[in-house]
Amino acid sequence: MSCKRLDHVCEPAPILHRALCAECRRGRTADRMVGLLLDCVNAEPIPTDGPARVLRALSIPSANVAMSRLQRRRAADRLWRRAALTLVTFVIAASAWLWHIDRDPGIRVPEPRMPSPNAFNHFRSAGLALTMDDEIGKAAARPSGPRPAPVVPLHKLEEMVKRNAEALRLVRAGFAHEYREPPIRSFSQALPHYAKDRGLARLLRVEAMLHERKGHIAQANASDLDAVELGMRIRKGGTVIGALVGCACTAIGRVGLWNRLDRMSAEEARGVLSRLDRIEALHTPVADNLAEEKWSGVAGLIEIMSAPDWRWKLGDLTSAGDPSENERLRNLIGYVVVLPYSKKAILERYQRNLDEQVEYARAFPLRPKPSPRLNVDPLDALLYPLFASLVMKDAIERCAHGLLRVSLAMRAYEIEKGKPPRNLIALVEAGYMERIPNDPFLGNRSSIRSRPGMKGLVVYSVGPDRVDNGGVPIGRKMAFEKDMSCTVMEDSIGDIVAGVNTP
Repeated sequence: MSCKRLDHVCEPAPILHRALCAECRRGRTADRMVGLLLDCVNAEPIPTDGPARVLRALSIPSANVAMSRLQRRRAADRLWRRAALTLVTFVIAASAWLWHIDRDPGIRVPEPRMPSPNAFNHFRSAGLALTMDDEIGKAAARPSGPRPAPVVPLHKLEEMVKRNAEALRLVRAGFAHEYREPPIRSFSQALPHYAKDRGLARLLRVEAMLHERKGHIAQANASDLDAVELGMRIRKGGTVIGALVGCACTAIGRVGLWNRLDRMSAEEARGVLSRLDRIEALHTPVADNLAEEKWSGVAGLIEIMSAPDWRWKLGDLTSAGDPSENERLRNLIGYVVVLPYSKKAILERYQRNLDEQVEYARAFPLRPKPSPRLNVDPLDALLYPLFASLVMKDAIERCAHGLLRVSLAMRAYEIEKGKPPRNLIALVEAGYMERIPNDPFLGNRSSIRSRPGMKGLVVYSVGPDRVDNGGVPIGRKMAFEKDMSCTVMEDSIGDIVAGVNTP
């Protein structure tokens, strides 16, 4: 045999060499034949010096030592072969699993049709033309305590309105066109126009204050109604933040309408009521905003998952940019925990969670509030938010809108008839309203309620607790509660009463 390692030294050659060298493989065959020969020799009754002479000729000290070395070498060969097979199997399986969890999830995000022209462009241009933002915000702010808001000088109101004449023109020009919010398809997409939309609503409120100071009630009503319409329009096609900003804008406009209600003529009250009815038709169901929130989140996740290190990026989102060692460790843990889940599984779970909340919003108040998920990975708090509070906020706004409409109809009825209506049905019978608005906190299309009061009817909704307290408003002292704020919250106890719990 020509292999240089087959010398008279009994130490085995390296494993890789023995696996590749044909001479060594033949040597192992020869070793097995020698071993068999030794077994035969030991089994035959031959002279005791016969095996010793054979062993000396082969340079092997004894049969037991040779067989022991041969067995150890065979066991080592089997162990290494099994280890190599296990390693290759693991590498193949891990590669296949990584390919599976990193493959394209196959989810396509819909792209809505954008109207042309789009009122969004008018409102954005109006926001860019807005000046004196801070002064407008202070002038339109509601007092936070019992002290009345400081009176803004008339010349200051005139200056604000005059310097923002172009912004006001652009806003009203946008009312002539359909509005559609451009879809949000990235977590990094900036939304500066929402702050400007709120600033425009405050500007319209300042304009209404100016008209009111000059005694022009109808013009003041028109400006406040413009703020309400702006808040209704900017929700279409928007996500949760669009719905929240829209609620804030409509509330800004309703403040002035409530404040002037007792000074409106019958004609002015009818005019405001008529336009509020048209504005109500622009209301975007909050379920639609949640559905758009779902697709916005899916698109943002798909964008993140397009990068090779997407699991680390998801961990960065949960840490909110905190560079501390604990957050780095948390990111690492999050990476390991998310590792078993494929892109498709994460996205499908996200969609299922949002779909449940969309159905809850569509069926409110008939469907129970969805419970937070207790679950599966540390990204739940980020990826699976609970928007039940938005649904409640939307119900509170719709309730305030309905109470204002009923109050306007009652105001016109009382002036023209010379007495308050005996009940709400009388408003419908006299043609002031087509129907009594529904109470959004009750199912089966139950309407807003009323009871006789000292100065006429007390109109109210049962409120978030969904219990008819007989028109005792939220914030009034009840038998089992202390005085509370008149602001309506999700956990408020009492009824939402027109003229008390506003806007």
